[in-house]
Amino acid sequence: MTGFLTRFLLILVATATIASAQSSDQSVVLTTLDGELTVEGELISYEGELFRVETEFGPVTLDGGNVTCEGPGCPPAEALLAEAVIVGSLDLLTELVAPLVSGFAVAEGFAFSEEFIADDHIIWRLSDIEADQMVARIEALSDARRPDLGVRRGEPDEGALADVIALDALVVVVSPENDLALMPVETLRLILEGRLKAWPDWMAVGAPTGSRDIDLVLPEPLLGFDRLFPDRPLLSPSEATRIADVDDLADKVAGSANALGVAPLSRIGNASPLILAGTCGRAMPATAASLKAEDYPLTDPIFLTRYSARLPRVLRDLVAFMKSDDAQPIIRSTGLIDQSIGRTAFADQGDRLGYAVLAAGDDPVAIEHMRRMIRALVEAERLTLTFRFEDGSSALDAPSRSNARQLAEAIADGKFDGKELLFAGFTDSLGDLEPNLRLSQRRAESAFASVRAQLGNPPVGFAAEGFGEALPIACDDTDWGRHVNRRVEVWVRPLPAEEN
Repeated sequence: MTGFLTRFLLILVATATIASAQSSDQSVVLTTLDGELTVEGELISYEGELFRVETEFGPVTLDGGNVTCEGPGCPPAEALLAEAVIVGSLDLLTELVAPLVSGFAVAEGFAFSEEFIADDHIIWRLSDIEADQMVARIEALSDARRPDLGVRRGEPDEGALADVIALDALVVVVSPENDLALMPVETLRLILEGRLKAWPDWMAVGAPTGSRDIDLVLPEPLLGFDRLFPDRPLLSPSEATRIADVDDLADKVAGSANALGVAPLSRIGNASPLILAGTCGRAMPATAASLKAEDYPLTDPIFLTRYSARLPRVLRDLVAFMKSDDAQPIIRSTGLIDQSIGRTAFADQGDRLGYAVLAAGDDPVAIEHMRRMIRALVEAERLTLTFRFEDGSSALDAPSRSNARQLAEAIADGKFDGKELLFAGFTDSLGDLEPNLRLSQRRAESAFASVRAQLGNPPVGFAAEGFGEALPIACDDTDWGRHVNRRVEVWVRPLPAEEN
């Protein structure tokens, strides 16, 4: 009996040892999706993004989104699923992000599905059609404690990596029955403060009867006009109609000849936007070009912010797609302004040239600098990328930091090969001419340096020149006008003959 028990116990120990060895087998075979590389070894770790494998040559780390895994050490299929949480307002999630995720799925050959859990809770799924397997699950929420990505209007969170992926703007709108096309900013201020309640006689209001009372329709809440009127709080008149849904707001304005409203440019419906005019009479239309250059004072950038330092490969590809050329037609289809880089010839700079000549007056020094600017720009085209700075600082503001990355990527992609990029610095008209010229030169060099630092040795030329107050965009008698005028523009022109 003793011998039998001994043999039985030895069999149990051996079986347990074999089972233990089998359960601890962490061998894997990782193969890149293009089949060019295969790595075999013992899996050290996989934390959702990277495989770390002990091979005969030592530890090797591979991107989990770029390999297939075979062997007993492979994580379960659900562990390989790319997951992320993105936060944003419901309108941006449904009208901008969802079409971009769907477009990315089409570009990658994935199946796309959408599930509404609640009004502010959506789940998007991406699946590999051939393998019939889900590869990504993205949870979209209006709020989350630890999101991976975020999409929002206005300023991004401080310190976060944020890129502008689209643009909108606040605009003043009237009914198509109203013949008015332009409104002075000061007149708008009086209306919004409730101090001007009837249309002035000089305004062409096509009301069918004699009533000229302004039917003021405002969003709830009314935000953004502190950029136009920073010197005191904007008073919202109690008799104004307040509407939270901007689509309803646009419909109400469009249907009333005496109505005046405020709405996002992307959501004006059948209402007609007005051109704003500064106190000096300079017109400020909300066009695609003026929004991309942030020349329009109520431009509203939409940022894609990455909060998580590490994302699975498929989600990193999604973020890259949202900023790519392929995403721009999708963004335009939503009614927002895309981020494609446009160009405007020097001859098509509109009233800016005329104002610049008038501003130079009879001062021979100013006239000479005007000529220098014209010689530098006459054969060039202005790009719709402009650099501006934090208040009281030489540091680029958040949209400009995004612009620097976008321009560096475009240069690296060869879009300006064989050309010269001129960073042209400008100031407002406060102060003396010579100090302003030096300041504009420093700003031009600072913007240039922020782009150049992200590049190797691209086949393009670079130059930086300061032109002081020579080419104003807005009136200099307001804070926002001076802010708009303090800028660095980017112009593309043929390389000088000796560099060709």
